[in-house]
Amino acid sequence: MRLSLEGRYMLVGSTDEHTCTAIEMSPADVALRAPVSAPPGAKVVLYLKQLGRFAGPILRTTDFGFEMQLELTPQRSDKLATQLAWLADRQAHASDKRNGDRIVPLTDITILRLPRGRECVARVRSFSHAGAEILTDHPIAVGEEIVIGRTPARVVRLASDGVGCEFLRHFQPGELDETTRL
Repeated sequence: MRLSLEGRYMLVGSTDEHTCTAIEMSPADVALRAPVSAPPGAKVVLYLKQLGRFAGPILRTTDFGFEMQLELTPQRSDKLATQLAWLADRQAHASDKRNGDRIVPLTDITILRLPRGRECVARVRSFSHAGAEILTDHPIAVGEEIVIGRTPARVVRLASDGVGCEFLRHFQPGELDETTRL
């Protein structure tokens, strides 16, 4: 199935983490757009934002990255098939209401400055020129103004694991990439 899922991976034996995009996936294997590869047989640990953690060997390198086998139990393989079918349906029938392409930061840890002077450590799941998805277990209400790192924002959406925020000042095209710290 063709798709576009942001993620991160590590080659086993290395301490370097790299961002990637899964561009085609089945319950047996996945093709990744990835900046760093290794020879066939090298082990990879992969985390895809919407699907979770996977591991397996590289099957082949490609012009854009590599393809890897997914080492899954039969139950996990069945679950992944169901998740992929759901994603295919969602991509075919729904449009994302958020503005702009999503960027997954290389460094996702940030400080949130909450109302009444409170501060907490949080994670930036992704961001665009208009806003960010923040993972936090601190209660924040829709409409509250917060500061993500150094970037003022307003909470516009609640999620089970955090909040969606709109920046008070949108970034211009080209101002952001995966190395940006908000």
